[in-house]
Amino acid sequence: MGFRTRADMHIGLDLILNTLNATPTNRMDPPIKDYFLNRTISQFVKDAIKKVNTPDEVKRVPFRILTYGDILNKYNDIYTLIKETDSLVPVASASNDTYFLYNYPSDIYRFENSYSYVIPRNCIAFQPALSPTFALLGAGNIAIGTYNYFVVFHYGMESSIADNLSIGTITLTNASQVELSNIPLGSAGCISRSIYRTTNNGKWYEARLLTTIPNNISTTFVDNLADGSLGATIYSGNFGVALPNVLLNSYDVTSFNINPFGGKKKYIATSLHNEGIKVYHLNRYNLTKFGVVYIKKPALLTSSPEIINCDLPDSTHDEIVENTAKFIAAAVANNNYEFLLNEAKSKMQ
Repeated sequence: MGFRTRADMHIGLDLILNTLNATPTNRMDPPIKDYFLNRTISQFVKDAIKKVNTPDEVKRVPFRILTYGDILNKYNDIYTLIKETDSLVPVASASNDTYFLYNYPSDIYRFENSYSYVIPRNCIAFQPALSPTFALLGAGNIAIGTYNYFVVFHYGMESSIADNLSIGTITLTNASQVELSNIPLGSAGCISRSIYRTTNNGKWYEARLLTTIPNNISTTFVDNLADGSLGATIYSGNFGVALPNVLLNSYDVTSFNINPFGGKKKYIATSLHNEGIKVYHLNRYNLTKFGVVYIKKPALLTSSPEIINCDLPDSTHDEIVENTAKFIAAAVANNNYEFLLNEAKSKMQ
């Protein structure tokens, strides 16, 4: 029939109930229809996930390296709920220096996969670069807006990118110059330091080179560059080496951490915890980019504060409406509808 929107699904529900001679005596207001349809939507997603996963999935999955496309194909009925997010850098460092901790996305329903980009550290324990101190110096070429700054230490062929990166932020209410002071010094062996700045309201990982200080001595610099005069983007699309993530169960973490090469020489591992995803780098890499592929929570039909439609594929809407109608029809036939109606009203309060 093609029930594409919330309103279509409401009309379809009425039509099918009428066809089944099961229209409830008490008129179903739109919020009640939403309640029953949402119940079916949630169950539909659970059933789709259960249908495509093998019984062995509860066992350890040593190499879960499905691509985004693989996962889309895996969940044909709910492919619109598959979400990938990779703007997750820098990942906040946890107290344990062998892993980073990433909090789950707020709309995650089920974790599917993760991937990492790294820069090898060659066992150099880099000191984190702290943020400079900022002060305005009067009129200048930096336009009104918010800017992020950070410092990168260079040690020969190695650098401190993204390891415990400390980002400083300043907001300009007038076009100004910005004085940077207390620019941090690197550890012994640091040969130069680069200062990066975002364009107005830009993301930190799109920051552009402001200047390179060719020593490990100077601690001040005056920034008077307009956005268009900044240098190359820090990553320029190259986030280092892409490494597959070994997905570990909690009892595998210890053995992974004591292996100097990681599990099966894959170097990077993830494990799932209540507090989030732990990304084990064994203190051998700077994690520059971390992505997660997951199934998002399905949108629930509602008209408050705005009208929200079903965000499952259109091809599934007819089945959801039909299953909802059958559920209500069975409740009417069993004289159980009033109980379900009262339950729905109590949960909506």
